[in-house]
Amino acid sequence: MSENLLIVFVKYPALGAVKQRLAQHIGPEAATKIYRQIAETVVNNTAPQEAADYAVEVCFDPKDDKHLVRTWLTSKARFSAQQGTGLGERMRNAFAYAFESGFIQVILIGSDCPDISRQIILLGFAQLQRKDIVIGPAYDGGYYLIGLRQQRDDIFQDIEWGTEKVFHQTCDKIKAAGLSVSLLPTLRDVDRVEDLKYYSFLEVSAS
Repeated sequence: MSENLLIVFVKYPALGAVKQRLAQHIGPEAATKIYRQIAETVVNNTAPQEAADYAVEVCFDPKDDKHLVRTWLTSKARFSAQQGTGLGERMRNAFAYAFESGFIQVILIGSDCPDISRQIILLGFAQLQRKDIVIGPAYDGGYYLIGLRQQRDDIFQDIEWGTEKVFHQTCDKIKAAGLSVSLLPTLRDVDRVEDLKYYSFLEVSAS
């Protein structure tokens, strides 16, 4: 078994339950289709080529939708429900479970960034060999990836999730804790209607 674990956070794409900011402009049906495409792209593009590279755990929400998620994604990954209420608590719990399971390096990504790739994941694990934390900043002020080599509850607490402050607030906590950090290339999350112009395969779904 690999000592590295990639956790992928996904939501089951039920109508009206995902991409609600997009839905305000293009309608819930188109927004749901777009999220489904992005999530499938993320899972497919980050699948390891070799089992020794890293294991994959798909952490889904809502917690009762395991069969639906497995049928939808048909990935060889393990599947488990997200645990906790807010995003920070769910992320913290996912890392804690991974480290308790014996993994040495753990990376967590969302399912909003179509450009994320296997190469980015491998680069993240390589950076964790020499840094405490690795982060992939997003253009909207958040981050699309965070990786740890030890449990750190503090960096997920008192963060204004869903705002443009997330990345900088997290970096402030890392600095205050005296931890080293490596930054990956900045990529784009698809959360707003203006993001669609960068991805023609998504614009088709939105039309």
